[in-house]
Amino acid sequence: YGAPLSLIMFDVDDFKRINDCHGHDVGDQVLQELCALVAGNLRTHDRFARWGGEEFMVLVPGCSAPKACDLAAKLRRLVAENPMAGLPGITCSFGVTMLRPGDTAKDMLRRADKAMYAAKEQGKNVVARR
Repeated sequence: YGAPLSLIMFDVDDFKRINDCHGHDVGDQVLQELCALVAGNLRTHDRFARWGGEEFMVLVPGCSAPKACDLAAKLRRLVAENPMAGLPGITCSFGVTMLRPGDTAKDMLRRADKAMYAAKEQGKNVVARR
């Protein structure tokens, strides 16, 4: 339709530590609470899904990369401010990209993944864009 389309990929920072220190039941509870928090802060036409493990994606139609970065920053802040499963200090790293002419789905996924890992390299609990 010629409208912008952005993709946000994020994962829970140090999730293995949560499972190792508190058990998989607590880790599962963290994921459930995270999903409820994120889903409750999206527009009805955004698409939110678990990508695998502790990785998630948000497909944001009609949204430019700067606006998607604003959304990712809001979600990052909400996660950091809300203890989950009674655990303070849960954070996520976010990668954002926007559909470019000639892109395939794999191209967008690859860029979002690289952006998310760039966020981790910048110290975690960060939003990065590619």
